[in-house]
Amino acid sequence: GEYTVLGTSLDDAVGEAFDKTARLLGLPVGGGGGPALERLAAKGDAEAVPFRVPMRQKPTCDVSFAGLKTAVRYAADDLLGKEGEWQADESNEQLRADIAASFQRVAVQHLCDRAKRALTWAREREAGVEALVVAGGVAANQSVRAGLEEVCAKHVKTTGHQVRLVCPPLRYCTDNGVMVAWAGVELLARGHGRMLPPATEGDDEWVELRPRWPLGVPHDKATSVK
Repeated sequence: GEYTVLGTSLDDAVGEAFDKTARLLGLPVGGGGGPALERLAAKGDAEAVPFRVPMRQKPTCDVSFAGLKTAVRYAADDLLGKEGEWQADESNEQLRADIAASFQRVAVQHLCDRAKRALTWAREREAGVEALVVAGGVAANQSVRAGLEEVCAKHVKTTGHQVRLVCPPLRYCTDNGVMVAWAGVELLARGHGRMLPPATEGDDEWVELRPRWPLGVPHDKATSVK
């Protein structure tokens, strides 16, 4: 496909922020930190901890979760104690739930802020944009879906342009690394790319190695996409 990149993650991806926050709050992450945090957040007060929404002063489509993640750690130190000095149990479940709910509220608001601007930029470039597609593990989060549904509804109301939210079925909202690898398998099967080199030869003798492969061309308003 052909892609125009409107924004990117400046540091931590949203899924990583959910996973690390879940671990910080002592949640079991065997089935994924995101689902565990969402379940705990459902028991909490989303306004209990006044986390700030990241980057509201920067009119871009980039996202940043490192600062929010740090704020969560400080809040946990404040309300629960230093890491290693407490254990997750019923006695502190409400405090942990409040932190989780407050984190989730702000993370979702940050995504919604960026999605709202992305829809505007996309419409300026291509009037036929009709869908906001959300995939990956975080797309399974019901608060994320509800927030982005509202973004689409407000876009329709304020502009008159029909835009719908499209999410995969929940069973397909999983680690995108697996799907990236599968895309590689499909391309290889069609004769694109090369097999791995022999163990006696270095990778760089066979292929061009890049730590980050570009997805597409940056939008002319994008400032952080390379």
